[in-house]
Amino acid sequence: MTTLPEFNEYDTSISGWWNDPKDPDVAAFRDRVLEVLNRRGFGMHRDPEIAKNYPILARHHHYGRQGALEVKTEASGRSCKITFFQNVVRENRNGGYYDFSKRQKMPYLIGKQYEAARRAIAAMIESLGGTLKLDVRLTGYARLKAERDELEAFQGPQMYARVPPRYNSETGAGKIVRDGDIVFFRYFDGRWQRGQTWHHINNMWWVLLPCGTLRNIAAFELFHREDIGELRGRWFSQQRVAKRLGDLKERAIRAERFEQAAVLRDVLSKVAPLKVAA
Repeated sequence: MTTLPEFNEYDTSISGWWNDPKDPDVAAFRDRVLEVLNRRGFGMHRDPEIAKNYPILARHHHYGRQGALEVKTEASGRSCKITFFQNVVRENRNGGYYDFSKRQKMPYLIGKQYEAARRAIAAMIESLGGTLKLDVRLTGYARLKAERDELEAFQGPQMYARVPPRYNSETGAGKIVRDGDIVFFRYFDGRWQRGQTWHHINNMWWVLLPCGTLRNIAAFELFHREDIGELRGRWFSQQRVAKRLGDLKERAIRAERFEQAAVLRDVLSKVAPLKVAA
């Protein structure tokens, strides 16, 4: 195998590009990746989703899993890409593979699994003469400043000199939010999160969490502490609860657990009575 190109990490994806789209080193490198992942217990095999829907491409796509950490590899043309993900904490209804900010969503131990697997792949790349450029991202006020500076450079020097109009600043309780306010909002997992606000653009606000994470939240999703009651517990919209109950009912029916399906049907009729079949 000749000297490898530089590889780049973006979020939880590692990718490299060769100059020649017919370079046999692409497939050879993919095979080395599969060896490394198999030694770590991922049990790599052809991606069943690709094999089902695009069988002609199946030999280029592989999938494996080590506990809750999953991985997909793709090697075709002049590129090879390795993407790690998980489905314990996710937003996209189609699965964690399709989420943005995969690393940020990983629970602590899964994140450490990913870092260990990445180190193994980086060591293999270096042993073959290549390099892996890690994705070093800004956090906290450093990222907030970088984001605002970038937008100000595009919009003009007066971007943040103007006070946002009320229609871009009204919280879910009808109050006005300003830079530096301490606010609360429900994130995708239904739990309250707390942070400090800074105007982004239009009705969107950056919310800087105590851990240094930056969220981009609409004004109408924000609340001041005096405008909310109990902070404990989780909350989900009626539509989300109804969908989840419906999915569980259908799963119970397919498994012929009809008593469980009947219970779920009755609960669903109270949550969304118009969606229950006669």
